[in-house]
Amino acid sequence: MVQSTKNTGGKAKPIPLGNDYLNFKYDQEIKQQLEKDEHIVFSVEVVKYNRFRMKQNRNLLLTTLHLANVKDHTFQRRIRIDAIKAMTKSTELNNNEFICHVENEYDYTFICEKREELFDHLKECYFNIKNENLPIYGVPGNVSQYATTKKDVKADVVKQPPDSFRLRAEDLFEPVVDAPLKNPFDGDELPTMDNKARATFAKKGDMNVTLADFEIKKVIGRGSFGKVFLVCKKGT
Repeated sequence: MVQSTKNTGGKAKPIPLGNDYLNFKYDQEIKQQLEKDEHIVFSVEVVKYNRFRMKQNRNLLLTTLHLANVKDHTFQRRIRIDAIKAMTKSTELNNNEFICHVENEYDYTFICEKREELFDHLKECYFNIKNENLPIYGVPGNVSQYATTKKDVKADVVKQPPDSFRLRAEDLFEPVVDAPLKNPFDGDELPTMDNKARATFAKKGDMNVTLADFEIKKVIGRGSFGKVFLVCKKGT
């Protein structure tokens, strides 16, 4: 299960699976187009603006790896989450427009009634991949002036709101930083085994395996109930 660390106490929290409003998880044609270990997170109906600013009904699928525009059970365009530069949304009341800014490619502009729900899941998936917050911008009124078109890409023009429009309140996550090798415990004492806690990872045939049988390298995660350590078995 995927975990992330939010600002609320630094506790490890599984990334929730969102609503699959289009029931794509039961669609074999869709599932066959997914990569290995790629999972459906969220799906929803949207309206897409084409290059002539005409509206087209489409389906949007968010997975653990991609944001995909789907038409007739086929991926029209699949954007890797780690290629998304930022998202821009209109802050105007009842205006659900938003832009997906893509690195070195043209942007997508959509309208979605469940925009905030989509953004919440996309931000978590992005953080899980890149260990940083997805930049979210808010602009008044129409968002179209901030969308990079195919023509712009050919002319080497990139459009994006200025940093003053960045919505810092949307930065919900704290990057996970590995502790230095020379001080892996950040001042904590070496964890010990007692009669209430015993190893559950011993291979068959290994007798009385304890923490003392391992050299602890560094802390790689922290959660509600303890820490996760990278270790190396002594003598190997």
